[in-house]
Amino acid sequence: MCLGIIIGSRASGFALSSLVLVLASIGVIQALFLCAYLFSLRAGNRQAQLFLALILLGLSIRIGKSVFNHFWELDPWMRNIGLAGFLMVGPSLWLYARSLIDGHIERSSGLLSHYGLALCYLLFCWLIPNERNWASYLSYSVVLLHFLAYLVMTEIARRGAGQRASLAPEPSQWLRNIIIGLALVWIYYLLVFVRILPFYIGGAIFYSCLIYMLSYLILQKQRFAQEKYAGSRQSSRESKALLERVVQIMDSDALYLNPKLKLNDVARRLSVEPRELSRAVNEHSSKNFSGMVNEYRVLTAREILSDPAKRELKLAAVAVESGFGNVTSFNVTFKEVVGVTPSEFRERNL
Repeated sequence: MCLGIIIGSRASGFALSSLVLVLASIGVIQALFLCAYLFSLRAGNRQAQLFLALILLGLSIRIGKSVFNHFWELDPWMRNIGLAGFLMVGPSLWLYARSLIDGHIERSSGLLSHYGLALCYLLFCWLIPNERNWASYLSYSVVLLHFLAYLVMTEIARRGAGQRASLAPEPSQWLRNIIIGLALVWIYYLLVFVRILPFYIGGAIFYSCLIYMLSYLILQKQRFAQEKYAGSRQSSRESKALLERVVQIMDSDALYLNPKLKLNDVARRLSVEPRELSRAVNEHSSKNFSGMVNEYRVLTAREILSDPAKRELKLAAVAVESGFGNVTSFNVTFKEVVGVTPSEFRERNL
């Protein structure tokens, strides 16, 4: 009877171990498929998609190391390769945010310098300590602080872009959700590092859940875009050039000051189909036409509200001068983009 209990206990332990292995591995496999999908995309903000793929690739390397190390003891240099993947994530997150905010990052802006520490861990993986001594703990502390620094930098950039109206609410919320997800992964590994959480492999299981949610959101967003513009014959390059024409006439002629401005009005002026114009704005500015026009209006309103010479101008007059049809839509849109009401913004800036 005792032998039967022992055998049953070992069998249940093996089954549980196998289940943990499957749950932990499935996120890594899914993430790698998602990486390949993002690398293969040609439409939209190509640069942002590449950095998002690098985020997933870095995390997959890190989580894959956790899975292997949990079931089979890895050599120190192998564990350092996993840490090199972790060191890819923070810089990739920061550059992904910059790509969303600025539209494009020039290659001359020192992109590779952000990956310097990850490259060091990769090239000198056999020299960096990783054997549960004080030097190893110091090394891992640097890795965690490195990731935390990029998380904080990215969140500051996201909030600043929202206040400057250089990032629309929808991509800002998307970026915020990614930051929260990565922050939760970081917190989990921090708690394991300080020995508050004993379940090391739980980080990989949590990552699997995170990846499936992210995959669903990305694929849903991409499928919607493909269905919406399924009949379009416009190439991505032509679409981007069209957006540049839109920005040019918006800046030169201030079309957004017309409260009744419609997509069709701008399309007729540029002699293009409204559908092509809609695609150009959606694909290359991460917002729809209405959102782009409202951001121009909010930017104008910010300048008026910050002008001491117009301190006594009523908000209704500010709304009209900015191109809004009424003060209600002005208040709602301004707070959505900037994060505070026009009155609060004026008080802070004057």
